[in-house]
Amino acid sequence: MTSIVLTPEDASALGAFSTAFRQQLDVRARDFLSKALLAEIGSALLKYPEGVMPRIGYCSWKASLIEKRPAKTRNDVMQIITTDDPRVGNALSVLVGSDDPVVLHLRAWRMIPDWSEVRLFFKNGRFVGASQYAYRRSFPEITSNAKEIETMVARAASVIVEKLHLSDVIVDLALLPSDGKSPVSGLKPLLIELNPFSPLTDACLFSWEKGGNFDGRFRWTQA
Repeated sequence: MTSIVLTPEDASALGAFSTAFRQQLDVRARDFLSKALLAEIGSALLKYPEGVMPRIGYCSWKASLIEKRPAKTRNDVMQIITTDDPRVGNALSVLVGSDDPVVLHLRAWRMIPDWSEVRLFFKNGRFVGASQYAYRRSFPEITSNAKEIETMVARAASVIVEKLHLSDVIVDLALLPSDGKSPVSGLKPLLIELNPFSPLTDACLFSWEKGGNFDGRFRWTQA
């Protein structure tokens, strides 16, 4: 992964592509990203012939992208990072003006099967439930391996509680097959991103009504 620390000017310019950022910081127009940043992005891409997935810290533009595909050119990266994504805009509005730098990470592209993504919910430092991320579909990979997936989710949740010092958070993981093909070969967790524990984040197969119906279980869509 290549990490590029943005100048304050580039951080503000990047944020200005988001409506949420412009509203919160009273920015009225979008600005241009510097030629230096564009050059850094171009140089970084030479290391990743299969493409990259851009992100800001643990926050990405994936929720606002119509199509999931690798960014192989500078224009591809620009198309992603200038997408009007409210989560990225909110994150940048907090970072800009703080003592923390804004860092653009370019992570080597990795194809993540839809069935493998799970969303874990943590409240008051406790694991309170997990859900299939692509919950509008059923997948035979999940149905046939639900107990194994539930076991891996429980193991991952224990590690997250121990290592991640955030009491309220939603964590997106991919449980990738060890052989790259079938979950029968075993599963390896890959951190995708962190989300705020908030009704603004999709509860997937849970509900936010009356404070949430999280019951500590792994939920998936059955055929």
